Amino acid sequence: MKKLNYFLKDPERKNLFVVVNELMYLLIKQRTVPSHYFAKYLYRKRVKNINDYLTTQEVKRVSFSRYFNKAAMLPFFENKVVMALFCKKNSLPHPRMLCNNYGKWFNINGKTICIETKSNLVDLLKEIMIDNKLDVLFVKEVDNHGGVGCFKIENSEDSFQQKEIGEMLSGNYLVQECIEQHTALSALNPNSINSIRIDTYVDEKGEGHILTALMRFGVGKSVVDNASSGGFYVGIDMEKGTLKEMGQQLFSYGGKSYKAHPDTNTIFKDYSIPYFQETCALIHKLMKLLPDGFVGWDIAITSNGPMIIEGNTQSGILMADISYGGLRAHPKFKEILSRLP
Repeated sequence: MKKLNYFLKDPERKNLFVVVNELMYLLIKQRTVPSHYFAKYLYRKRVKNINDYLTTQEVKRVSFSRYFNKAAMLPFFENKVVMALFCKKNSLPHPRMLCNNYGKWFNINGKTICIETKSNLVDLLKEIMIDNKLDVLFVKEVDNHGGVGCFKIENSEDSFQQKEIGEMLSGNYLVQECIEQHTALSALNPNSINSIRIDTYVDEKGEGHILTALMRFGVGKSVVDNASSGGFYVGIDMEKGTLKEMGQQLFSYGGKSYKAHPDTNTIFKDYSIPYFQETCALIHKLMKLLPDGFVGWDIAITSNGPMIIEGNTQSGILMADISYGGLRAHPKFKEILSRLP
């Protein structure tokens, strides 16, 4: 009912007669139930090219296809510890891993120790802060996605009391130093790392291609920027390295559109992204080192340049499809769809 309410109250929606006609057209033309019509805002007046957007089935076929993504590559993208070790070995910019755990077993400084109580874990975290001269730690679940299982630990008694610390003892987590993002991006939103999502494709000849790029933002006090955690995203003009005009929230979270960040009122249009060309160069290097078919890379921008957060084989193509006005018209996406078995 919430989604229906979002649609009916959207001031940008087309006339209901037009909506019904377009739904029938897509049903006949694409021979599938056009559930993407609402998720991708095709019902809004400014969207004319409704046939250029990927269907829900096409998104699933690309995102979950083992045809493009090799089984041998999966550990690099589905296990954050493996990615951290890979980046360290190859001297790639990545947040420093301070420790990781599998349940009560914690790996730190080349040793494995057993910790069974939250109190002892807090003591370990305090020790890590002292040894590394840090006031904040960032914790991630090793095998989760969408910002789930991520939280900050600050050097304060209130922070050490948060329930998530106790939950670490029954899960698998990675503890890292916090990324300090570039001041130009903190000006947009200082509460989360505003990461760049870049979708890449390695073709049959082994040549890597950057398909799309967008920037994700958290809202309020959220420490994560994932759209699937309530944030939103803004497309990037690949040639200029600047933000596009409009930010968009996922339909399931309300579908709000933004021309400026709601917390800082900073306007998006033509906002320059620091180190964007260097970011693209880093992505091309990653495609050579990990030549998997279709990957969504998350990159943070620091004062020293781009820093790898992680790679995802189940990339959120939905966001790119909306930001770029329909990927069915994209030459490389046509190639991707034609290669699917």
